[in-house]
Amino acid sequence: MDKSYKATIYVTDNYSKFKSMLGNRNVAEKRVKYIMTSIDAVGYVSNPIIVNEKMEVVDGQGRLEALKRLGKPVEYRVIPGVTVNECRMLNMENTSWDVSDHIKSHADLGEHEYQNLYRLKKAYGFSYSVMMSILYGKQHSREQTKKLRYNGLQLSGDEIVKLDEILKYLSRYKEIQKNIGGNGAIFYICMAFIYRQPDVDLKHLWANINERYRDIDPPTKEKHFLEDISKIYNLGLPKKKKRLFESEWLIRD
Repeated sequence: MDKSYKATIYVTDNYSKFKSMLGNRNVAEKRVKYIMTSIDAVGYVSNPIIVNEKMEVVDGQGRLEALKRLGKPVEYRVIPGVTVNECRMLNMENTSWDVSDHIKSHADLGEHEYQNLYRLKKAYGFSYSVMMSILYGKQHSREQTKKLRYNGLQLSGDEIVKLDEILKYLSRYKEIQKNIGGNGAIFYICMAFIYRQPDVDLKHLWANINERYRDIDPPTKEKHFLEDISKIYNLGLPKKKKRLFESEWLIRD
């Protein structure tokens, strides 16, 4: 049975009345367990969850799940008219949504560009920041990553096809990258850069790296890593076909 309190705060043990909001982020199991442990240790500190008039949870999914598992009553406030847009902003001010949360939210709402990015993330496992660096260059990726949060991203079909192609190629290097160690983002961003350069013999590159990856230092800076890759790539090539990828990186647009 519900009870009404001052300041429009209500309390209920009817957990089934609460609904998930389409586009809201998933509840992290780690977060739920942390809240449960905190409640067990110090008791429940009043912090009502927020719902809209449809009883969709805007803020407090983790608290709701923790209280439900503990069999404790739930305090809540109703704010009519709140949508997933306000939900995102509210959560950015509290337990921040990361880029993955925003992309999943936009994808759930049917936004095509975000659905494509989410699909590629699931298919290949690369981070969104690496994807943005591959698409726009490292120097512009931070700006583009910000756009992901506010539905400002626009990707053409050709860009998605090309990104899919590059990520598929990079996937074959995952075991080698794991063995080399170092900064994985630098490894994949540099390998994507090489992939996009004209007249690179990718079969020769793969064969030489696969055989000589132990000679590659764990990447910490793009230039140094590309120097190592150049040395390995140039093995067995005539002089006119040798490359200096580190120099090409420095003069890139």
